[in-house]
Amino acid sequence: MLRAILVDDEDLSVRMLESIVDWRRYGVEITATARSGKDALRLFSELRPELMVTDIRMPGMDGIELLRCVKEMEPRTEFILVSAYADFEYAKEAIALGSAYYLLKPVDEFELERAIKKIADKIGAQQATQRLLESTHRQKELLTLYSYMRTGAGKAAAQKSAGRLSVCFEQYALIGFMLNESSMNAYIENRFQLDTQLPYLQARLEEQLRCWCDCLLFDFFDASWCAVLLNAGVSLLDCAEALVAFFTQELHMEVHVCFTELEHGLETLPNSFNLLQRLNQYSFFLGEEVILGYGYNCERGEFDQVALAAARKAMENAIRESNPSKARKVLDEALSSLDHTTPSSLEFVYDFCYAGVKAVRESLPGSTKPELQEKLMKVTSQSVRNCATLDELRRFMEEVLEALPGEEPAEHVYSQLVQDGMAYLQENYDRNLSLEEICSALGVSRNYFCYLFKKETGQNLWAYLTDNRLAKAKELLRTTQDKTYAIAYQVGYDNPSYFSKLFKKGTGMTPNEYRKADETK
Repeated sequence: MLRAILVDDEDLSVRMLESIVDWRRYGVEITATARSGKDALRLFSELRPELMVTDIRMPGMDGIELLRCVKEMEPRTEFILVSAYADFEYAKEAIALGSAYYLLKPVDEFELERAIKKIADKIGAQQATQRLLESTHRQKELLTLYSYMRTGAGKAAAQKSAGRLSVCFEQYALIGFMLNESSMNAYIENRFQLDTQLPYLQARLEEQLRCWCDCLLFDFFDASWCAVLLNAGVSLLDCAEALVAFFTQELHMEVHVCFTELEHGLETLPNSFNLLQRLNQYSFFLGEEVILGYGYNCERGEFDQVALAAARKAMENAIRESNPSKARKVLDEALSSLDHTTPSSLEFVYDFCYAGVKAVRESLPGSTKPELQEKLMKVTSQSVRNCATLDELRRFMEEVLEALPGEEPAEHVYSQLVQDGMAYLQENYDRNLSLEEICSALGVSRNYFCYLFKKETGQNLWAYLTDNRLAKAKELLRTTQDKTYAIAYQVGYDNPSYFSKLFKKGTGMTPNEYRKADETK
């Protein structure tokens, strides 16, 4: 709502201006009235309205002098000058000072409405442009901070961005919101809502966060939101519980919420983000826990245990496939990314490595040299624990993996479990699948399967299923004359409108455009 001040030394003229038009219809609110230029200038200094409507001929400070003084204080303020005298000199001076609206008394209501509407439209456009510029600038600074948080690189640039955003990392916590999609239909519903309402969802989430404290909310990425809670002197658990309720009741989305402990200083941001990522991963493994928080219901060492459990299975699969390159990659990632500063973490690392030793022993072919077999048989759990440093442990495990046959089978791009999962999705693409059904058929926990599928393929299984559905839809469009809505049902979509939008997003064409393009080839 724009603010306006009416100025005239005649009380009747002020009341007439107030009542002659419906100001609120044009988004204008009369916040004050004044009987002299001097009073009007004082009110302007206090209220800073966007619009002044003033008589010209007034005792003391007249309308022209008021216009001159206000423009010196705020050049963007708009004026409508009113006068009982058709004096061309007044009009010229008013225009020179920046007033484009000069009305004669008695004021015609239609001329006044026209002037108000033009001013409201002009100010509205200026404010929209300003908001866009501020939003673009803010987004650029947020991206700089986000990049530093994820990679640890560019600390100097991040400090400058924090300064330009006027935020202080003296005390903060990170909080993350991951969408919980347990079925293909839930995935579709979430994506439809995100595609059509993401700016609204982002704004509402930030609004909810600001009910608790100042924050920086980053853009939706990889099925999750992440926010920095600044000067977070609130209960993080209470905040998390309130936001779970917000997602469930207002947005109709299920989420896992994770939060870190309070941290201090911008330099701790990358490590804090890494901790949040481990919490996110941990929440997938636990499944039932909607809220996870460091210092609330889990401890730092637990993250290493979970990550190593997944890495252990991945390394054992690579060893069984006689793929030493893949096994070394898993080993290197595990040893490079985990926190080894606590005694419990170190135990997890030793157990992980010894599991790799046992897997190599079990996978050795019969042609392996006896002396090598004997050497590996002598390796015990204590042998692994005798490695005093991380580099020593890495070299020890490299020697163990060298016992594997050097030729890697080209046909195994993915682990057998992921290949079986892909096959199941391809065979059942045309109906609503749930994680429970898929993982029951594969005989694996749903949390581990989700983790492994995304780790090996680079996308979650619902995105993979969507790609398969679209591929089948293309085939049907090329080989049949079925209607678009019928094809939508055949490939598993109950909502043909959503199917068409999804198809265009994936191909750049509507289903009908795709069919016509294929016919012209």
